[in-house]
Amino acid sequence: MVEQADRSIFGKHERRDGKPGYMVVTPTTMRYVEADGSDVRVERVRVYNQHWGLERVYLRDTMGVRFVDLPDVAEDLGYLAE
Repeated sequence: MVEQADRSIFGKHERRDGKPGYMVVTPTTMRYVEADGSDVRVERVRVYNQHWGLERVYLRDTMGVRFVDLPDVAEDLGYLAE
């Protein structure tokens, strides 16, 4: 049985760099299951400035490692409804 992931990491959050603006974190279809049953999702992070302008987009794993955004990796908003 796959353990349910913490969904509070998804959604709108303050920027981590302390600059004005916000970031939006969404789950993607890229995932794997750890040996302990943890459901690990790769997240897409969109960072916006104080004028709601998009500054950058990247993928991030649960350890916080950033990767280049891959447009062919679809978002999985249905994951939040499960």
